[in-house]
Formats: sequence, structure tokens, C-alpha cells
Amino acid sequence: MADRVYNIRIQSPFVLTPHEVKRKLGTGYRVLSTEVEGDVQIPHITDTLSAMNAIIKTGYRALARANHPDLGGDAQVMVLLNQTRKELEALLQELSI
Repeated sequence: MADRVYNIRIQSPFVLTPHEVKRKLGTGYRVLSTEVEGDVQIPHITDTLSAMNAIIKTGYRALARANHPDLGGDAQVMVLLNQTRKELEALLQELSI
């Protein structure tokens, strides 16, 4: 019997890589492709300030994905990440004035 291909839509507040999708599906599955709908915006980098902003947002998303309590992470670490992101964004705002 030939392998069957299933198209699965996943809604997530986090960015998922093909590796992460495969890991969640488990053994015996192969991820043929992934697509992201237009709701995830990649920050546009035009200068040093926008690059710093992109680093903060992208780094926060990655760390939040790895540490979010709803995904098995530590709530205290998530609190620290949220506070640190706010402080970094405030510093960035001061630099842009």
C-alpha cells in the first residue's frame, strides 16, 4: 500500500520549524513541507535600530516557545522573559529618541 499524504493545518502562537512539527508528530511521520500563513510577520531590517528590534522580537519568540508553561516550560522563566523583553524594548525606545 502506498504512503498517504495528509495536509494538516496547525494554529500556534509560536513559529514552528519542520523539525518541531515532525518531533510533535512522532516516529513514522515525514514532514514534506510547511507553509506559514500571513499572520507571522518577519521584522523588516533597514538600519541598526530596526536590526536591534528584530533581534529582540525574534529572540523573545524563540525563548518563549521553548519556555512557555502551556508547552511544558517553567512559569518563572516565562515571567523573566516577559520582564526582560519589556526592559529591552524600553532601552531601545530611549535610543531612538
